[in-house]
Amino acid sequence: LCVLLPSTNKSTASIIAEKLRKIVLSISLRAENEDISPTISIGVSEIEETDIDHAAPLKRADDNLYKAKEAGRNRVGE
Repeated sequence: LCVLLPSTNKSTASIIAEKLRKIVLSISLRAENEDISPTISIGVSEIEETDIDHAAPLKRADDNLYKAKEAGRNRVGE
């Protein structure tokens, strides 16, 4: 899933991502008589002046997602 936040800098996007992470964490699911607490890891990036195409910020966001997972999952990576 990719969320685009026009006119939003990386710092504000990280705040929004953290709020989203907390919302997901507050959800309680039940499956096969077992409570499940979902988690989410999110990678954040922003468009930079040096980007030559739309793939560059998406690649950075993807890289930051994997950094968040490597740091222990259920995190926001910048």
